[in-house]
Amino acid sequence: MSMDFSKVLKAPLASEGWFLKLIIGGILFCIPIVNFIVFGYFVKYLKNVVDGKDSLPEFSDIGKLFVTGLKFIIGGILLFIPLIILVLIFSFLFSKNAMLSMAINALLEIAYTLLSLLMIANFSIDEKILSMVDFQRAFLLLKENSNIGSFILYLVAIYVVSIIITVICAVTMVGLILVPFVMYAVTLMLYNLLGQFTQNAPKLAEVKTAASV
Repeated sequence: MSMDFSKVLKAPLASEGWFLKLIIGGILFCIPIVNFIVFGYFVKYLKNVVDGKDSLPEFSDIGKLFVTGLKFIIGGILLFIPLIILVLIFSFLFSKNAMLSMAINALLEIAYTLLSLLMIANFSIDEKILSMVDFQRAFLLLKENSNIGSFILYLVAIYVVSIIITVICAVTMVGLILVPFVMYAVTLMLYNLLGQFTQNAPKLAEVKTAASV
């Protein structure tokens, strides 16, 4: 099954009351610690898309959303540690060649971004911290998945559009106020894309079975 980029673009508007959800999400997104609720919300939305439901969930059961967001952050930190180690190693090895060191670090960051998205998809299946570093199970989502090329292409498109919109918003004071809401909407699009990719993974049932053990 192919991915539908029109659904990605419509993701922030994909339910009744979308404007209120945008306001709530954008405001919570700006508040440290409290924004764990939004991270949990994103995971819940991702899980919905994987299960074939594109509509935005409600901001209900705030406590559960917060806990999910907290687990997401802890898992993300665990995943981030190897990247830091690799960056330090390559920076040391190529300390005499700054350009090469910067190029390698940039490639590592791109690889980490793609890997982290895969791990987030894996985390959404069972919402367990260690699922963020369960590489064996996560890579099953890539196996025989014919949508890898489309996913990367659409991902680049989302990042380019988000950068352009953010730069435009940053020109004025009013625009700066809108940035958190833009980031919230863009993240919903990103997670819709990731959800579609996961939903179409031929080995998804195998991943879910492994997650239930």
